[in-house]
Amino acid sequence: MQLIGKEEVREMLEPREGPCVTITMPLERMSAKARANGTKLRNLLRQALRSLLNGGMKRAEAEAMLEPGHALAAEGAPWHEGMSGLAFHFAPGYAKKLLVPISLPELAVVGSRFYIKPLLSLLGAEATFAVLALSSNSHRLVRATRFSTLATLLEGPEEGRRPTRKEKQLQFRSAPSTSGGVVFHGHGAGDELKKEEVTKAFREVARAVSEALRGSQEPLVVACVEYLFPLYRDVNNYPHLVGVCAAGNPDEWTDDELRARAWQVVEPVFGAGRMAAAQRYREAREAGKAADNLGECLLAAQEGRLEVLYVPVGIQAWGRFDSEAGRVEVRSEPAAGDEDLLNLAAALALAGGAAVYAVHPDEMPEHGLVAGLVRY
Repeated sequence: MQLIGKEEVREMLEPREGPCVTITMPLERMSAKARANGTKLRNLLRQALRSLLNGGMKRAEAEAMLEPGHALAAEGAPWHEGMSGLAFHFAPGYAKKLLVPISLPELAVVGSRFYIKPLLSLLGAEATFAVLALSSNSHRLVRATRFSTLATLLEGPEEGRRPTRKEKQLQFRSAPSTSGGVVFHGHGAGDELKKEEVTKAFREVARAVSEALRGSQEPLVVACVEYLFPLYRDVNNYPHLVGVCAAGNPDEWTDDELRARAWQVVEPVFGAGRMAAAQRYREAREAGKAADNLGECLLAAQEGRLEVLYVPVGIQAWGRFDSEAGRVEVRSEPAAGDEDLLNLAAALALAGGAAVYAVHPDEMPEHGLVAGLVRY
């Protein structure tokens, strides 16, 4: 599986010379139907080739550009890797395959940029979050999406070090002590570590976490036994800490279990953020400070003034955008040289650092093609 991180997003948004081809399709995962994936991909590649030839590209150049796709389609063994969707990007001298955990529409799009809209649920404002797996003798900070773990950002006390037998014997339990609070109890006489020592250790972890997430606005979920969480929360200085933990012993969880348990905690946070942004948009619109049509959103996104953008999934707005005149032409059917202006708005918004929400049309803040909240 090709995970989609910040580097992949930058590649997708990077301006390129020559035509850009995007192919997306759902994948059959059952072995009896997996051969259909190759057939489907070849059909989409033929559509892309026709579009490239109609646009004036020489056949030899077009076929060479699409060759990596034909090579994948010809592979006999199943290549879906358990994923539900394929996105393949082609440009002169460039080809990138992305296997993703969501089903994608069957499309072959040729234009001046890659068609990212089907991937917005993996790229937008709700794409990533951070998880701190915290226990008495170790910590691990990872970046994750709803579907996959992207990277390990921190690991300690030493990367790859296993706890000693003595550390394994030490366990937290919630109990009163002469100094109050949570204490460690081991199996040997006198093995008691006071709350102050735990707090000191957590303070160092919190400092390292803040440094690792510097400049990020990702929610941070702490996975730990419940009585550890207040101790960490008291020393935390990362501003986007989620107020409840993923309760349990993360030392016993696989990466997939850690991600899944953290997602249960962070999903309502994402939903609240989306609703709060929608309310801010409505208030700004009443004050005349929102972008409520496609032309305004495109212009604000191009100028880097867009803070939040909502686009509806399953809808295209084919046409052209004249940035100098601020004029938009939208057609129900694409004409030669047209592009999906919703895709353009999303690409420009992401490039400018805006939060992009791809939502069902019924979940748009206002009925319309787009809704944008501008910074100024």
